[in-house]
Amino acid sequence: MKFSELILLSLFSVFAGILLFNSLDMPYSSGQGFDVGFVPLNMSVVIIVLAGLIGLRALVGKKKTQVENGEVPSDSFQDSEPEQRQSLVAPISTILLLLVSTAVMGLGSILLPLAVVMTIISIFFLGNSWFRSIRMTIVALAMIYLIFSVWLKIPII
Repeated sequence: MKFSELILLSLFSVFAGILLFNSLDMPYSSGQGFDVGFVPLNMSVVIIVLAGLIGLRALVGKKKTQVENGEVPSDSFQDSEPEQRQSLVAPISTILLLLVSTAVMGLGSILLPLAVVMTIISIFFLGNSWFRSIRMTIVALAMIYLIFSVWLKIPII
């Protein structure tokens, strides 16, 4: 696991921990269905569990690879200096992209900046083709629209 991935995983864990702590004060459900604490509590628990599993998998996978290669396993996640700088480009770019898109969402539309972010991440960071990225974005946005606007009656456009 790269050093930058470890930092990003730690930041996600801290964010999820703060979200979990703050969501404990919110009502989880009401007499008619879910309440305001439902999504933050569940999402924070899922993020913490996934971060733990990813970290554990990286730790076990690294030690297993080192043992197979005849190396002595170490507990350090150190890359060389140029690799550390290069590995920081993707997380910093992603964070900046999310910050800009969140600021643009304040102008009125939520789905359009979300579509741009999802497409850019899919193309440049996941390596998907333009056609596949746009197709996945359309399907994901359709599901988001159906869940929030149609089912939960929360306006998101």
